Order: sequence, then structure tokens, then C-alpha cells
Amino acid sequence: MTQFVYYGMLVLGGLAAALSAAALAGTRGLTKSEAFRFSLAGFFSGVLGAMAMAAIYNAVITLVSDGAPFEHSRVSLYGGLLFMPGLMWVFLRLQKRTYADVMDIVAPGVYVLLGSGKIGCTVYGCCYGIACSFGVHTPFADGTRFPVQLAEAAFTFLLAGALSLALKKSRLPRGAVYPLGLTVYGVGRFFFQFLRAHPVAAEAALPLGLDFWQWISLVAVVCGLAVLIWTLMRGKNHGEKSRQTEF
Repeated sequence: MTQFVYYGMLVLGGLAAALSAAALAGTRGLTKSEAFRFSLAGFFSGVLGAMAMAAIYNAVITLVSDGAPFEHSRVSLYGGLLFMPGLMWVFLRLQKRTYADVMDIVAPGVYVLLGSGKIGCTVYGCCYGIACSFGVHTPFADGTRFPVQLAEAAFTFLLAGALSLALKKSRLPRGAVYPLGLTVYGVGRFFFQFLRAHPVAAEAALPLGLDFWQWISLVAVVCGLAVLIWTLMRGKNHGEKSRQTEF
């Protein structure tokens, strides 16, 4: 039953993400129907990315476990966050739509979906936190555990709200919303991992004592920052060219 709740939260999160994109569509000159269509494409792209990341995770843990077969995860929402932009780029090229505009309006909803998934994790009992004197009980571990899933859900909802507000106030150049969100989430996720338990010892057997998801977070931060800086520099150059044209 709890597993159905988990997937149900993902569906609800997906619907909320689509509504978020529709509400923000006008900020980038898109219609609500286009926003819903692109959100649907983003959802399925995210599912494929989530499955791909789970496969990578299982392969890495198998490798560091001396080749012992390991299958701990079927989907990873983090994979959807990382791989969705690439899959959407292919889709939008076929649709002949501006990539930056579409990714700007769908970006806040991604974190609504991610936060909903973390609530589902709390109900299901996976991704539980370290042992502590207060917190929640989980069927997969003894004693009370720090509610890291709920803490991360709150963080992602706040991030979604901040990105939406910045987009509505026109505080960000075109194409900057998604990489900014990826960078901020990567930093937050890196530190949240210190509050998560490692049910499988091999998860903590990676270089520098960092677990798999912390290394993925570092990759997310580097990629997000690189794209964000490139976007900001491109926007600055375009602005300078526009001013020169006016004179």
C-alpha cells in the first residue's frame, strides 16, 4: 500500500509541476496548452532519466562491492533532474521551440515534483535518515530516524517558490532558471546526505568518504554553475550588442 502512495505522490507532483509551468508560461511568451504539453514531455523525460540514474547507481555499488550483484533502486528522482535537460533538448529541437524559454518555465515545477517524491519516500520508508532521539519510524530500520526526507521536501518546495518568484519578477535572464536551480539543489543535497543513513556499507566506500549521491551532487553543482555562467555571459553580451545598436 505504501508503495502505491509513493507513486501516487509522484503523479500528484507531476500534475502540480504542469500547473506551475502553465502559470509561468506567459513570462516566456508561451501558451498554457504549450506549457502542459512540454511538462508532459518533461515528465516522461524525467522518468527515463530516473531509470538511467538508478541503473548507474546499482552498477557503481556493485563495482565497489567486489562485483556482488546489487539492485537497490529502480528509479532515482535525482536522475530525472540531471538527465531531463538533455532529453528535452532533443524533443524541443524536433518541435522547433526555444529551449531556454521552455526550460525556464518547467524548472520550478521540477522541484515541486521532487519534493512530492520526498514526501512519498517518508510514507514508504526509504531514503531514511540517521538514528536520533526524535524523528520518524521506518519499516526498513530500527528506532527513530531523522526526517531527512521531509527536510529535503521543504527545501525543494522553497527552491521552487524562489525560482518562480525570480522568473515572475524578471530577475533572471533567459535560460538561467534551470541551471540556477540545479546548482542550489546540488549544494543542498550534498549536505542533506550527511543526515541520511547508509543501509548498504558500500554506499560509503567511495573516494574521500563521500557517498554516491554526494559525488553526483558535486557533478550537478559544477554543471549547473558552468551553464549558469555561460548563460549570464551570453545575456550580458547580447545586452551590450543591443545598446550598441541603439546608438
